[in-house]
Order: sequence, then C-alpha cells, then structure tokens
Amino acid sequence: MGQQEALVCPEGQRLEWVGNRKHHGIECRRYQAKEADCLGCEARNRCCGKRNRARSVERAIEPETVQSLAQRMSEPAARALYKRRKEVAEWPHLWIKSLRGFQRFPVRGIYKVGLEGLWVALAYNVEQLMRVRRTAIAIPT
Repeated sequence: MGQQEALVCPEGQRLEWVGNRKHHGIECRRYQAKEADCLGCEARNRCCGKRNRARSVERAIEPETVQSLAQRMSEPAARALYKRRKEVAEWPHLWIKSLRGFQRFPVRGIYKVGLEGLWVALAYNVEQLMRVRRTAIAIPT
C-alpha cells in the first residue's frame, strides 16, 4: 500500500486511517469514513448497516513471514515442493488427529509426551504396513 494512508469505498468516499488495533492477536489497520460523507449516501444501509456511524474497514497487516511465504509460493518449484509435502506429511496428521481422535496428550512432561507421540507414530506405521500387505496379498503378481 506504500505511503497512502487511505482507502476508497465503493461509492467513491475516502476512508482515512484512524489507527491500528489487535484483533484475535493479529495487528490490523483501521480506516473510517467521515460520518457526514455517509449520511447522504444511497448505499449507507448496505455499507454501515443500521448503525449511526460511518463505514469502517479493517485490514490485517501480514507479518514478514507470511509475505515471504507468498513470495516463495509464486515460484513453480516451491509449489511443487509444497504439493509433495501435502502428499507425504498431511495424511499422517489427518489420521492421527481426525480419524483416530488423538487431540491432546493425556500425560504431562516432555519425556512422557515424547513417548506418547512415539506410540502414536508407531501405531500409524503399523496400520500402514498392514494396509500395504493386504493390498499386496490381494493383487496376484
């Protein structure tokens, strides 16, 4: 957005930057039109609702990490790498959390949590091994 500190609403009115605020832990820039500009506007009910205030808009400020990811993902090689990651890593995560219902660790302490995670990973690997063996036996070669 650069140095510009304003937005323009669909009816052509200028919304000035009035400040920043955190919303659910995300830094947002807040823009607001002058109340006098919105009073005579035909689209006031659609824009402002039944409130007596002027139109306001919030835009999230993306952290540098999100911007760098977006820049990386614009390259075909990075998209291919993330596609491969999705195929390899996301399925076990889905299996553990959704299909087997493992949402939280029932134990405390880094050692016990590590052991619990190891057992979950082992259970996943054994189930995959059994699935592969079933299909290998079912298909005659």
